[in-house]
Amino acid sequence: MWHSRSLRRACCASRSALAFTGSLVDSLLGTTLNAGYYCTACDHPCEARVHHCGHVTRRVRGLSWMDNDVVNLAATLAGASVGGLLAW
Repeated sequence: MWHSRSLRRACCASRSALAFTGSLVDSLLGTTLNAGYYCTACDHPCEARVHHCGHVTRRVRGLSWMDNDVVNLAATLAGASVGGLLAW
């Protein structure tokens, strides 16, 4: 009985570590390297090179190739890497 309880605790702890790692990487990359654009026609910030109004935006922060999809991929890979390390 004690074995299954401790196994559940270990699984819960490892899942928490994976979720925390993914969330942390997502937040850090999202605030530092994620590309941010600004539409001068609408006077509105956005995350796209072309705003929904149809005007081309200008990049005001981050790396041009680091969009939200790349940030999500990096966060997922970071969480998976921690999972691999915990399983090893």
